[in-house]
Amino acid sequence: MREGLYSAIALDLELRFGKKGLRLMKKIREISDIDRLKELKKEIIKAKSLKEFSKRIKESKAGVRTI
Repeated sequence: MREGLYSAIALDLELRFGKKGLRLMKKIREISDIDRLKELKKEIIKAKSLKEFSKRIKESKAGVRTI
């Protein structure tokens, strides 16, 4: 399931932010909690910018809930 989420997140990032979005996958792959990954997938749509989404990743890695 985790690999499927990584793939879905990568696709969403590329569609939303272009190739630059894919640069965040290294950080995202450091997150193993499935619930956090699901939250991040939803955050891709909500984020107004790539910078804002990057902040969400940092918060998620720190254990801060974004939703």
